Amino acid sequence: MRQQIAQAACARGLRLRRTAWLCMTTRSGLRYQSQRRKRDARLAQALRGVAKGYPQWGYRLAEGFLRRRGWRVNLKRVHRIWLQCG
Repeated sequence: MRQQIAQAACARGLRLRRTAWLCMTTRSGLRYQSQRRKRDARLAQALRGVAKGYPQWGYRLAEGFLRRRGWRVNLKRVHRIWLQCG
């Protein structure tokens, strides 16, 4: 929440240092860009392929299938992406 307020303040012309001080957050936190979407894109594509080939499977079987294919994946990560992809 603080990040969004700070980014909106910066977009209106307030300086980064002042914005960080007002929002009581760090400047590095305001500049942080998550890499999660890029990292998860390949796994999401692979999960879609598994789901298309084996529609009766759930995320647990899909995770096992990907592991046997050489993917190093975490079950919780697979579950999160499985839910996002629908």
